[in-house]
Formats: sequence, C-alpha cells, structure tokens
Amino acid sequence: MNVRIFQIDMGRDTKSVKFKNLEDTLYIAGQVNPVIYSQVYANVCDCNNLEDVFFKFNVEKPIDFTGHSLSVSDVVEILDGENKGAYFCDSFGFKEIDFDTSAVCA
Repeated sequence: MNVRIFQIDMGRDTKSVKFKNLEDTLYIAGQVNPVIYSQVYANVCDCNNLEDVFFKFNVEKPIDFTGHSLSVSDVVEILDGENKGAYFCDSFGFKEIDFDTSAVCA
C-alpha cells in the first residue's frame, strides 16, 4: 500500500487541535486544516488496510518514518487501490476527509 502520513506541526497549530478527535477539531477550527500539517512519511508499506497502518506506525515503525507514533489528529493518505483518499485518525478508527495535500507545508 502506497501511503503518505501527515502530522500537525505544533508551531503552526494556533487552535491547539493536535491530538483532538475529528468532532472536536471541526468544532474548534471548522476544518482539518492542511496548512498546519507536515508530511512525515511517504512510501510503500506492507499494509493491507488502515488498521495495519496504525499498527505498523506504532509498533514496527519504518526507519524513514520521521514522526511520532500514529495518533489522533494524524492524516493517512492512501495513494492507490480502491480505498484511495485521505483518512483522519480519530478516537476510534479512521474517517475519510477532504484534505488538500498541496496546502501541506514542506
């Protein structure tokens, strides 16, 4: 599975939504704002679904992964297959969201 992982940069998180669930993030900020995120991983990983991604990036972190353990408020983008899209890591599971990766800071 080809994925990219985005995590909130606390220096750009003026509304303090890092580690907030989707409902709270939308209430506080009105959106999942890609401008406050940084890409921390982009590669093919040996995962079949989002639950595999969650496990891998918490237990078997790849060497080229530069972020913290996958957690609430992180965004996983699947770049191939039938589940292609962006997914918000919520309190329980993942929720598909609109996420403009072109707005993510480098």
